[in-house]
Amino acid sequence: LYKKFIHNGKYRFNKEVWSIIGKVLSSKIKLREKSFVTFVPLHWIRYCYRGFNQAQLIAEQFGSTKKLLRRKENNVSFTNMNIDQRREKAKELFEVIDRDLYGYFNCYLVDDVSTTGATLEACATLIKEKYRHVQVIGISFAKTPKHSQFMVG
Repeated sequence: LYKKFIHNGKYRFNKEVWSIIGKVLSSKIKLREKSFVTFVPLHWIRYCYRGFNQAQLIAEQFGSTKKLLRRKENNVSFTNMNIDQRREKAKELFEVIDRDLYGYFNCYLVDDVSTTGATLEACATLIKEKYRHVQVIGISFAKTPKHSQFMVG
């Protein structure tokens, strides 16, 4: 059921799917005090092709959303990469946007689907390097069961 739902949202460009997912997740996850929500960004070319960023649509359902990351390049698909290749590539793809995060201590980082966790891990690492006082908490609607090792420090 979830697989078909995600497929409709991701490959049939059903934007409403992601808002529904965001509403469900935001009703189940209580944000800590002094928190904000951000999301894994798409490259602008992919954004123009799809017309939306599914991670952003999920994140916006939580409120207090800040765009904190930028994708520097339009990457090739991670589909045929192993976990080490994904981690290396993910480190090169993103940069942190300067924001005044005074008063915030928790960052909820949203991605739609996590396969190996490499993208969330790379984004979380960049955020922690720039904003050492902020704890990063990953949120993903679905995770590929085969790769279940993921931790954000």
